[in-house]
Amino acid sequence: MAGIEYEAKALDIDPVKTARLITEAGGIRRSGPRLMRRYVYDTLPATPNRWVRLRDTGAGTTLCVKQIATDAVDGTHETEVTVDSFEEASQLLGLIGLTPPSTASTSTPSRTFAFPEPCIAAQPPGYAPRMSLTSDGLGGALPEEARDGAVRRLQEAYAAGALTYEEMDRRLGRALEAGTAAELEAVVAGLPVEAPASTGVIVAAGGRITRRGAWRVPRFLKVGSAFGRVRLDLSRAVFDGPEVEIALELGTGGARIVVPRDAVVELDGVTTGWKDLRYRPRQPSRPGGPVVRVTGAVGFGRLRVRHAWFRRRQR
Repeated sequence: MAGIEYEAKALDIDPVKTARLITEAGGIRRSGPRLMRRYVYDTLPATPNRWVRLRDTGAGTTLCVKQIATDAVDGTHETEVTVDSFEEASQLLGLIGLTPPSTASTSTPSRTFAFPEPCIAAQPPGYAPRMSLTSDGLGGALPEEARDGAVRRLQEAYAAGALTYEEMDRRLGRALEAGTAAELEAVVAGLPVEAPASTGVIVAAGGRITRRGAWRVPRFLKVGSAFGRVRLDLSRAVFDGPEVEIALELGTGGARIVVPRDAVVELDGVTTGWKDLRYRPRQPSRPGGPVVRVTGAVGFGRLRVRHAWFRRRQR
């Protein structure tokens, strides 16, 4: 999901002392020492202030392109995808001519804390120990997904007649201002119990991911591929609900999604890297069509979304 992250680094620290100070201030250790690896590559062709980073945090591996547009607080842009293997991704980048400089390869033992989210890194010889602190600007450790879920429950309760408009509006304000899970729980207190949302995951390191015909689409579908292409045809699919979200995590391959002719498409939550998104909106042929929401990130490939040529039959 696209967002803004604020980061600060403290250089040349004492890792043991800093970890103790964070714990004494209320920080909770989220992980013990773990090995981190990072390769940094120049892009092809080499472009000032832009580079490719392959990073293994010890908990997962990501590939991203970073671009410094300005020296402002929000001047650095990053497009990141998840990959399965640090070694395989490094080999693939080598095949297209990207070779990391020896000075850009680091192996770093680190620990993470939830306060708000500092990472203490004891660098290899020749590098000063440092600490990175990142925040999404929302305050506290309240996930944005939890806030979105509370807002959705309030809207659904209003639609079902369980809340008046005035009460929904008042609670929405509290949900947007909530800084803790307890405050958010109080916002949805007394609402009908939310039915468990259907979810699905389709993940492949390489090869093509294809779904077509009368296949079932859950309310939330995560699709991830490091190197392969994705083809999703929803024109004859069976939807679990009136709205579906397809979260993409794609590396080098692109994606092509065919939606029903009467669908409403939302693409605000998806970010693309090197290639533009291709979609031509059309006026729904009738009301009541499904809402297809595409989120996530597409790295080096292109995302194409189009409407089916024929109309779905009523089910």
